[in-house]
Amino acid sequence: MSHSMKEMPGQGFVIESKGFELELGIAGVESLFFHERVVHGLLEDLMAELSKCGILKNPVIIDRNNIVLDGNHRAFAFKKLGLRFIPTCKVDYFHRDIRLRYWFRLLRGVDSLIMVRARIEEAGGTLWEVANIETLEDKMKENPYSWGIQKGHSFACVLFDGDRVSDAVSAYDTLEGIQGKLKQRGVELEYIPCSRVHEEGFSVSLRDDELVILTPLITKEMVVEAVKAGKTFAPKSTRHLIPVRPVNVNTPIGWFEEDISLEEMKGRFKALLESKGLLRLEPGHEFQGRVYDEALLVFRDEI
Repeated sequence: MSHSMKEMPGQGFVIESKGFELELGIAGVESLFFHERVVHGLLEDLMAELSKCGILKNPVIIDRNNIVLDGNHRAFAFKKLGLRFIPTCKVDYFHRDIRLRYWFRLLRGVDSLIMVRARIEEAGGTLWEVANIETLEDKMKENPYSWGIQKGHSFACVLFDGDRVSDAVSAYDTLEGIQGKLKQRGVELEYIPCSRVHEEGFSVSLRDDELVILTPLITKEMVVEAVKAGKTFAPKSTRHLIPVRPVNVNTPIGWFEEDISLEEMKGRFKALLESKGLLRLEPGHEFQGRVYDEALLVFRDEI
């Protein structure tokens, strides 16, 4: 067996899977720290889905200081619905196998760089054209508050002076402001995993009116620093990849509408976990219509 589950008295379970530990339990919603703001349309859709299906399929991923790493919209939905507790999976954020990645922006309806350049210059930025994506990524590593642009086979680095952009949060806020102005001009926005730009044939697949924004390369330290300072990043700033992700816990949302104590809730959650079997799926498996880059620990109802 590639995993083991050990009970934490009165709390939940620690699961060890191929050297990585997950702590499954219950946390107070008000004890959580959000490092990103939400996309309000996605939040409303999620709240409607939760009300319809009546279960929370997967726990929210948090670090040891209760910073929400994955499941931001789920946790915010619970808060907005007035629910006091939520199932969580606690991890060591600075474990070498937890990778911080990004959501790049794919813009449609951009016929040329002129419109984008104008919005950047209005915000006090400068656009510098570079030879290729490798050069662009090197420039972005030199200045983690910069961001990049790809249009077809053309690339550019976008820089702001310290008066405009002084930290990672303001870098994303500036980007969000610019993309907001572009959307007002009819540009469509889609969030894509950062890995997409390195897929074979990606540049060729871009339409003439499409442009990709490569977002600032922030670090785990920057995320924690922002939370400690009481700041939040723009929506869809970070994408965390966990070595192994627990799914299919299927906790009834009705539980969290009851007026019971945290200890009682932990006991219910513990009993729920004990009633289920556990299966590990390696990265690349499809589960519930989605192919995961991470390994999965799938909770299954015992027959």
